Amino acid sequence: AIRFPLPPNMTFVAGTQNVYFDGASQTLLWDLGNPFVAAIWQANAIVRIVPGTPRDTIITAQATLTGTLSGLPVRVIANATTTVANSPPTLDSASVSSTSGQNLSTDEYTYRVVYTDDNADLPTAGTVTIGGTDAIVGTMVEEDPTDTNVLDGKAYIYRTSLSPGPH
Repeated sequence: AIRFPLPPNMTFVAGTQNVYFDGASQTLLWDLGNPFVAAIWQANAIVRIVPGTPRDTIITAQATLTGTLSGLPVRVIANATTTVANSPPTLDSASVSSTSGQNLSTDEYTYRVVYTDDNADLPTAGTVTIGGTDAIVGTMVEEDPTDTNVLDGKAYIYRTSLSPGPH
């Protein structure tokens, strides 16, 4: 059998038919019978790093394989270490709205985007570019400065008025 306690920043996703997950102890168990009798055996499990785990976090895991060989108990311990890589952020729900909805030159336009990052990294800067050769470049600001959670999405906006014509 193989016993694999999940580190605190990992969650179980799925496993092959001989993989069992004990939720109470957060442990994966592979029931292989006596693994030292079979020439080849295989069991697979998928685990996921918990969203919000900071990048460069080192995760150490240990699996214990037990069985018998020639009637004697055998125990093999395997250690694995990985470092959480940085996931790229996503930008979603991009929109533009005007105060009157009639696109008048007196309207204020609000450009909005939702930023999400699985590593909980806040953006270092955000700009919006409106137009072509005579483009307006503006700095986006937080829609809600009290919202500090980018795991579930955080909105950024830029407000400006525009002169008549295409942009």
